[in-house]
Amino acid sequence: ICYSFCTLLEGGPKKEKQSNMGDRKPLGAEKCTAMFREIFDSLDANKDGGIVWKELETNIGRAAPEKARQLMDMADKNRDDKIEFDEFIEFVEVIMKAEDLSMDKLTEEHMDHFKALFTA
Repeated sequence: ICYSFCTLLEGGPKKEKQSNMGDRKPLGAEKCTAMFREIFDSLDANKDGGIVWKELETNIGRAAPEKARQLMDMADKNRDDKIEFDEFIEFVEVIMKAEDLSMDKLTEEHMDHFKALFTA
């Protein structure tokens, strides 16, 4: 069974109640890129600029080993057993494209879904 990251994005955390439309306003590409950097850095435990299997296993793999394995397989384009930030962003862009999204269209709610996607 293939673990679908796009399905996970659609099924991300739900807001209990939206009191205003602020969550639906696009954050802007620069802010979203910075937020993805924070997500990436949180996965890069030893801060060497890349995410290796052990770091994925520690952060995601205990609760969702299939999700961690698929992330490594799909994001590590050069097959050096390390996901670098540019590979991570390319992977995120594949997910966004499948959902008809782009960095300039992402909202706070979308980012909450991505945060949930990359955590256990």
